[in-house]
Amino acid sequence: MSRRGRNKATEDLPKKSINKEGFNHLLGIFRYTLPYKFVFFIGLIFLVLSTATSLAFPYIAAEVADASMGTEGAVTWSINQIAFGLLIILILQGIFSYFRIVLFSIVSEKAMADIRKDLYAKLISLNIPFFENRRVG
Repeated sequence: MSRRGRNKATEDLPKKSINKEGFNHLLGIFRYTLPYKFVFFIGLIFLVLSTATSLAFPYIAAEVADASMGTEGAVTWSINQIAFGLLIILILQGIFSYFRIVLFSIVSEKAMADIRKDLYAKLISLNIPFFENRRVG
């Protein structure tokens, strides 16, 4: 990497090691998700349901293969019943995945909006000399 693009001020800073205090400070970002913990928890439930239906699909597909070859297994369903089960699982997986994505998107977008509001409030409250000493562009 070329040294041209580097800032001299960042090169002089000492490298910080990872410690418990710094890690706890980093985890402070999750306080922005706390107001949305109920929505996040519901999203986690839909994540588990979506994963369960994803894992059930290969099992049901194997049952279709067994039923089509006439292999006797633990389940004695007809091919039509198993195919209908596959259709139901695919529909459920789509519904669960949709709600999972929507709920996690709501949480992440609202948390990012809160971060932006706090950042803007902090920038507005800084004194003019701060901006004079740290010019951009």
